[in-house]
Amino acid sequence: DYENIEKITYGYIFCDDPNGRILKTDYGNIVTISESLKYFLYFMNLCFLTFNDIEVPNDVKHAALLIAIRTMLQTESLDFELDPRGIIPDKLEKQLIEYTNLQLEFIVGHEFSHHFLNHLENASIVEKSMFERDCEIYEKVYTYNQMQEFEADIDAIKRPIFSDEMRKNFVNRALFFFAYFEIYNSVKEQIFPSGNRIKSHPEPMDRFNKIKQEFHSLFDKDELENIDNLLKFVDFYKIELQEDVSINIERYEFYGSIYLGSWRGKPLVDRVDY
Repeated sequence: DYENIEKITYGYIFCDDPNGRILKTDYGNIVTISESLKYFLYFMNLCFLTFNDIEVPNDVKHAALLIAIRTMLQTESLDFELDPRGIIPDKLEKQLIEYTNLQLEFIVGHEFSHHFLNHLENASIVEKSMFERDCEIYEKVYTYNQMQEFEADIDAIKRPIFSDEMRKNFVNRALFFFAYFEIYNSVKEQIFPSGNRIKSHPEPMDRFNKIKQEFHSLFDKDELENIDNLLKFVDFYKIELQEDVSINIERYEFYGSIYLGSWRGKPLVDRVDY
């Protein structure tokens, strides 16, 4: 597998598609992970996860959730390394970065699995802009069907040489990822309804349930109950965000920055502090 992927160009990229993707082009296969996706996971984890000896205030969690959603909607300014939105305790930030990177391993593995499973060999051809919304240069790329998304999810978890405990942790990362995407999708659908448009990917909860069904034997009864509790949190936040969008739509549409409530720290001034 390692020798196989040496033929692929891959890396992080700034683009108007805030996801991971694999493209078959006339120049070979290309795997890209959007920088936006990394920040989406980072702030969703700040909202959702519990941390050793550090309690995250509710106003910080709410702001982190809003930043994450706005990042995927492409209305949050992507200047996080200059203006990090607040002061996060070093110990907590270390855990945040570690868990976010572990989730990204699943996403990277999913895209490479499309390559390993030869999903791009019989893909249909389309033309699209490769890098940015206003780019007038279009390249030929290839699409694949929704069933192959399920196959790539499962293969990304099965392919690594893991112990059962490591594989269980890998499954958890994937489940949290799709839980987060379910929350984001509920907001996106409210603001930009897709109607009957055919989607390139299955619904996040369909992918969540496929993974849970495939690997349920790794978990004991209490762990499966925790997974069900995760879904309850997803439903809670979906309702909360849908209500917020209905009365505060401007929070999601203006381009700029949201800050982490009581963790904001000193307000930074552009071209003065950075």
